Amino acid sequence: MSPIHDRMPAILNPQDYDEWLDRREVERAPIHLLRPFPETTLQIHAANPGVGNVHNQDAALLDPQ
Repeated sequence: MSPIHDRMPAILNPQDYDEWLDRREVERAPIHLLRPFPETTLQIHAANPGVGNVHNQDAALLDPQ
């Protein structure tokens, strides 16, 4: 991820979403869900340049350019 950003985002498995978002548990943060993400499963695509403009709101933003 370092070529894209200097901080690693939290990439979670779908089955972990509820536990990550559950804020009733405040004594123990769910850091056990943070584990290395296999780079071989990550697909990186350039974003459509229109994404950076808040006036653009159409589905064409999903198309990479």
